[in-house]
Amino acid sequence: RTLLASPEARYILLVVGLFIVPRLLQRWRLPRAVTALGMGVLAGLGLHLFHEDAVISLLATFGIVSLFLFAGLEVEFPELRRGWRVLTGHVAIQLLLLSGAWLLVSWAFELDARVALLFALALVTPSTGFILDSLGRFGLDDDQRFWVKSKAIATEIVALAVLLVAVQSVSWVRLLLSLLAIAAMVLLLPSLFRLFVRRLLPLAPRSEFAFLVILALVCAAVTRALGVYYLVGAFVVGIAAQCFRHALPAPSFSQLLHAVELFASFFIPFYFFKTGLHLLPENFT
Repeated sequence: RTLLASPEARYILLVVGLFIVPRLLQRWRLPRAVTALGMGVLAGLGLHLFHEDAVISLLATFGIVSLFLFAGLEVEFPELRRGWRVLTGHVAIQLLLLSGAWLLVSWAFELDARVALLFALALVTPSTGFILDSLGRFGLDDDQRFWVKSKAIATEIVALAVLLVAVQSVSWVRLLLSLLAIAAMVLLLPSLFRLFVRRLLPLAPRSEFAFLVILALVCAAVTRALGVYYLVGAFVVGIAAQCFRHALPAPSFSQLLHAVELFASFFIPFYFFKTGLHLLPENFT
């Protein structure tokens, strides 16, 4: 009890727990994300620790932003073009599932259309964060990994687009301004990357990782403020950063990918831990 009274000791024990305990439990094929989520539930509901903790929130933001930044950097456009029918069919099925859940929830609980849509999104949208974090332990080959990741991200993007409409459709003006802000961000990002590569990178070598992470955090904060989520801005930055493939030598881009992956692997457990902290006793009645 005395040890847990010190904030420094609590953070040290948390870091050790998040990086040791999930590794030990992986031998029983328990995904690391599930273990981190369970530890968050134990800390919040059981020990009453880390509630409204700004440090955990910051580390969790680093985690989800870097995970989807890495996912965007790994997108293979030639493969997506060749398999566009597969993705289109997958998205169509997801939209049909969402529409059915929306109508069923509206009828069963007599909810307002926007509230019912949020309810349906919560019911039928899988956690892409869980899928991406656990992808390396599914025993898949490269082609299978690519399509699982692509379908999961496509589902998440569609769900977030629907979420944006549901949240911001209080008025058409608000919805239009949000869409324009996101469109402006998407259009400006390639120019920012070109400016960085041509003007700043020669003056500050090996700064591409810092620039990429900072830009992802800024864009993630923008999309979060617009009513969607951090991962949208981070994923868009990762997509736009594809110009690095041509501006940097192949080994340098591979090193950049590896650095972002390591960054994400360190911080993403805090995201799942924080998700577990959100569960409250009144959620269980």
